[in-house]
Amino acid sequence: MAVLHGDLAAYVRNDVLRHPLLPSRRYDARFSGLYNRELQVKMADMEMAEVTRNWPKMIWLHERAFRPEALQRVADKMTDSQYWAMVAEVWLDADIIDIDRWTDIWTLPRAYRDHVMTVDEHKALAQIPDDEITIYRGCTANTVQGLSWSLNPSDARMVAYRLDGAPLLVTATVEKQRIQAFFSGRPNRETDEVVVLERDYHPVSVKELPRRRARVMQAA
Repeated sequence: MAVLHGDLAAYVRNDVLRHPLLPSRRYDARFSGLYNRELQVKMADMEMAEVTRNWPKMIWLHERAFRPEALQRVADKMTDSQYWAMVAEVWLDADIIDIDRWTDIWTLPRAYRDHVMTVDEHKALAQIPDDEITIYRGCTANTVQGLSWSLNPSDARMVAYRLDGAPLLVTATVEKQRIQAFFSGRPNRETDEVVVLERDYHPVSVKELPRRRARVMQAA
């Protein structure tokens, strides 16, 4: 039976293999040879991406949870416009947000910051008449703090009801110039989104939303 590659062995915790380049799975020693071959292929792809200076590909070769970290590692190798375009793509792909890491990503002093948004998104944000904007966040008690907000309370409520736990609606205000990004009409995104750092918004209220009753399916 093959011995698990040392780089993989370091990522086995509680019988789960969770490596930056491989899908997470229950670790089974019988398949160590398969895991090693998968890593070999990924490492070869990573080397090719580095040789060709294809930094976006290098980021996407990582599993989703590790892409923000990969973005930070290659940030200084990308042009400013490349960096901000990738910030948008990796952010919109992320499912779990590390607030400290993403605060560092959003605040990196790079030129061409406008490339984080499309022309239409810039226009839509500019058309909001108020300098101070009310924003909303659908969440649970464990996720009240965050960077992802909505301009529409209905959209925020929809997000809250999709989470495990008692749904909450957080209301806050932010100066328009403090908004890091506004994403609207992006593929595979049902709602618009504004990105606001914790230091920049002013909390107004946290409201408990009524629990929705589970719909009982009856046999025909």
